[in-house]
Amino acid sequence: MDDSSELSTYTDSEMERPFLTREITKALRVELQRRLQECGWRDKVRKMIREVLDDRGVNRVSYEDIAAEVMPRARMMVPSRVLREMHVTMRALIEPKDK
Repeated sequence: MDDSSELSTYTDSEMERPFLTREITKALRVELQRRLQECGWRDKVRKMIREVLDDRGVNRVSYEDIAAEVMPRARMMVPSRVLREMHVTMRALIEPKDK
């Protein structure tokens, strides 16, 4: 599908909506980090990283190895409550206010 036909599927009002600014995305990121800290997720991820380092040895593991092992499990551990709250917040910022 070329770009012109893809763009034609959007209405004029959808095209006029402002994109998220850097300030908004930064505020969302800070809020997500705060919520993850509050629920203990960050501490659990730190513990998982330490376990990988202890098992394999600090000098025998790369950042890529740690990321490949820890990231999938860490993503699954994000509480659904936090995901829902962030989803609602982001949707409110993106959707038009006139609905």
